[in-house]
Amino acid sequence: FVFSLPVGFHHEECLLLIFSIMANHSLRGSLSHPLVLSLLFLCASDCLGGKILVAPVEGSHWVNMDILLRALHNQGHSITVLRSTKSWYIKADSPYYDSITVPVAEGFDEEFIKSILRKLFDIERGKSSAINFISLQLQVLEFVPKSVDQVCQMATAMFEDKALMKSLNESQYDLVLTDPAWGAGIMLAHHLRLPLVYNVRWITTGEGHLTLA
Repeated sequence: FVFSLPVGFHHEECLLLIFSIMANHSLRGSLSHPLVLSLLFLCASDCLGGKILVAPVEGSHWVNMDILLRALHNQGHSITVLRSTKSWYIKADSPYYDSITVPVAEGFDEEFIKSILRKLFDIERGKSSAINFISLQLQVLEFVPKSVDQVCQMATAMFEDKALMKSLNESQYDLVLTDPAWGAGIMLAHHLRLPLVYNVRWITTGEGHLTLA
């Protein structure tokens, strides 16, 4: 299941949503179901802060995640963010989250990304030629495998760090919040046996929640 609660969602409405989901999915009496537990956790935000482990994605994806983390912090939740030594936007020091920095050999090439963005903007403004459009497609094709390789490097560094895995297991997090653009957060939630919540809105194929559901 992939779900989101709108801002200002009242506890009574949240409980009605839980019972509705339980009825529609034959979960009557199943308060231990992961979906129900996650909803109860979110509904309790005003009276009991939870411990949230966040596995975000760099770049523009972080802008959206950062807004959500600020709101969760204001609701009293304790937040820990995983980042790499090559992070651009995800800072090690923050007033509203703690961070865990994972050492990696390489990160995204900032100039390469800027080149892609410039071509995208030119296309949107109608200032691009067919040759530039083809060049952009080739750059994107080059970017995707590099990005996947970098995510794999970070995931490998995390899982091979026994001290880090021990610390994460002992920290008793309530759930993992992740951006599903890459799979590291999903694998981590599975490894730690924690409920998983996606923070996604739009992806390249359309509305994110509907696509992932």
